[in-house]
Amino acid sequence: MDGTRDVTGAAPALLDDWDRFIETTWERRPAVLRMPEGRPLIELPELLEAMRAAADEWRAGGRRTFSMWADGTLLRSYDACLPLASDATLPGYLERVMGSSAGMKEFAFSQNNLHLHHPAIWRKARAFVRGLIERVGVPTDGVDCDTFLGAYRATPLGVHSDGASTFMMVLHGRKTMAVWPGHHFIDKGVRIVGSGLRRTIVEHDPTDALRDAVILSGEPGDVLYWPSTYWHTAISGDPPPATAVFNIGLFFGAPESSLLSEVVGKALKRALAGFEDLHTYPLDLAGADAPPAPERERDALRLFRGIVLSEHVDAALQEWWCKRVSAVGFREVPPPRAATLADGAARLDPGCVLLWRAAGQHVKVFANGHALSVPRTPALLELLPALRAGVSVPLGAGAAAGSSLARLVDDASARAALEHLHALDALIAGEER
Repeated sequence: MDGTRDVTGAAPALLDDWDRFIETTWERRPAVLRMPEGRPLIELPELLEAMRAAADEWRAGGRRTFSMWADGTLLRSYDACLPLASDATLPGYLERVMGSSAGMKEFAFSQNNLHLHHPAIWRKARAFVRGLIERVGVPTDGVDCDTFLGAYRATPLGVHSDGASTFMMVLHGRKTMAVWPGHHFIDKGVRIVGSGLRRTIVEHDPTDALRDAVILSGEPGDVLYWPSTYWHTAISGDPPPATAVFNIGLFFGAPESSLLSEVVGKALKRALAGFEDLHTYPLDLAGADAPPAPERERDALRLFRGIVLSEHVDAALQEWWCKRVSAVGFREVPPPRAATLADGAARLDPGCVLLWRAAGQHVKVFANGHALSVPRTPALLELLPALRAGVSVPLGAGAAAGSSLARLVDDASARAALEHLHALDALIAGEER
């Protein structure tokens, strides 16, 4: 590159035509785009609610999906900087956190798997991604949603590349990113840690490199896009303004992230069941040029070989694939919620991919990354195509009189499928358009 290129000078192109985007931009070049109608995909209150939900889950003993930095230092104590019920707005939350510590000049917060903590974010993210993956395919590692927010001069992680084709949606403030093509730092004498698709440049001041960067800058409603091979970091002035972004990344994986690796990994775990009880391998060095491999390992190998060569692995691979497709590429999905079908009418959420496979006397129904096996009935096989076609299905007392589909709800398998889809937030009110 011959000097910094700021691609924000012209009016951003609308992100309203996936075919045009794929032809001109997808995995080709970075760009600043504009959401249709200029509105961000998610709202700030939804982001704050997802942050609170993740914090509550962690406090209850669940997995931590967030990280925080104060003045560039990774925090190991979190409670004081997590969002509280009293934080009415995201800007208010940032003001509280930065004002709670004397002398704090910069604060950064990140959280992945946002869609696991808010049903509206999960629904909107699926709808956004679906049109793209129907054209380019399912990413081999998966899709994820995350956020970066705060007031900081540069990404605390430094210049990095994470193997994701990234849509950074600006929610608050003006966000600016510096990006470089994957080959840029090859001959720059920098130290790179990591391997494959996920790498970070360490012990490096990117000031000089900024002269050769492509600069992406946007305001709320804009989308900053860069291909999976690009190095990137946030940049800002001093003092840094508060910003918040919502990212959807399509991650391209190494072999260990393949569907087959997951299926074979489960088969290997099954073959090695009880291995933790074996503390040592028996050893006899008498009378042999070289001792044979441990009998426990050879037994596990025979079991593993039998599992891998069985039809069960083929079925498991197919099931994993259908789950991933029904989740529009997301690797992790929210669990079903406890919910009861209400009277009225319901139809399939347009962002939901509904699949099914009939095998013998059962049908396996896939939606939003989950599977349900129910007995095969004519009513079920009539219901599923109707739902996929967008037909509203009457439920209970609120059913439209004389509806040809009302009778389906009385079938146990059809009812079970509807209840399953409802618990997965795959249904919406029938009158919505």
